[in-house]
Amino acid sequence: MSARVAPAPAYGVFPVRRVQGRWRWGAAELTDLSRLAEPFPEQGPDPKLLEELVAQCPEEEDFGEAEKFDDAIEAWDERWDALMFKPDHTVGAIVVSH
Repeated sequence: MSARVAPAPAYGVFPVRRVQGRWRWGAAELTDLSRLAEPFPEQGPDPKLLEELVAQCPEEEDFGEAEKFDDAIEAWDERWDALMFKPDHTVGAIVVSH
């Protein structure tokens, strides 16, 4: 028997709502609407760069202090986002959920 887990309030599919008489998609700021008509790229991030970045991901047990780990993972996350969500890699894509 599998348990069904309900998503937390901040998770799930982004809503579409009526705002000032027009339909508004809740994640529009996460997508470059001007590039939706362009085809989605055939290839994403460079596999070698992605592999190198994954290998450099900080591990909490390697840090004596939680604050130092938090700083390291935050810096790594910025590098991850820059590689994974580069506009040329996400053209034609829409964000539908978290």
